[in-house]
Amino acid sequence: MFDPPLHVADKVARTPQREAVSAAVVELFHEACEKGVLKLPASKGRVLKGKEADQIAGRYFWSTVGEGDIVVRFNYPARTFLLIGNRRRTSSISIVRSCIVVSYSMTTFDASRAMTWNIDKGEAKPLWWPDMFFPTWTYDRPDLGFKKILSLDEDKAVRLSVLTYANAPHLSEPAIKQ
Repeated sequence: MFDPPLHVADKVARTPQREAVSAAVVELFHEACEKGVLKLPASKGRVLKGKEADQIAGRYFWSTVGEGDIVVRFNYPARTFLLIGNRRRTSSISIVRSCIVVSYSMTTFDASRAMTWNIDKGEAKPLWWPDMFFPTWTYDRPDLGFKKILSLDEDKAVRLSVLTYANAPHLSEPAIKQ
C-alpha cells in the first residue's frame, strides 16, 4: 500500500459518517471496476442516457460516450459517478476497457487503499515531469492485464481508474444490474 504525500492527504476531519460514505464509494469501485458486476437499485443511482450521459462524461471523464459505454450517477454516495468505456482492440497491449469512479465523497486514504487492494508486489508511481507535480499515481501491470490510476482533481474530486489491457486473462463483459 502507498500513502499519498502529506500535502495531498485528507484535509477534512474524519468522522464516522464521512468514513462510511467513503467506504461505500470504495465498495462500488471494487464491484464495478474489479469484480465487473454492480448491483444498482434505483435508490442508489441510475444509468444515464443521451445528452445527460454526454454532459457527465465530458465534465468528469474528459470523454464522449461511445456505443457500449455506461455512465452512472449515484444518489448514494452523493456526487459520485462511474464510467465504463469499451474500446476497439488494436493490439495485445491496447487498453480495451476503462472503469473510472470519480467521487467527492471518497477520502484520499480510502482511495489509496482501494488502489492497492489486490496488488501483491510493486509500488504505485507518481506522475512526474521535471519541476512539476501532478497528484496522480499509477500502478501498471500489463503482464497481469491492468493499470490502476489514482488522481486528485483540483476541485477536490478523487478519481480511481482501472484500465484493462486486451491480453487480460479475466476480461469479461461488465454488468450493471438495475
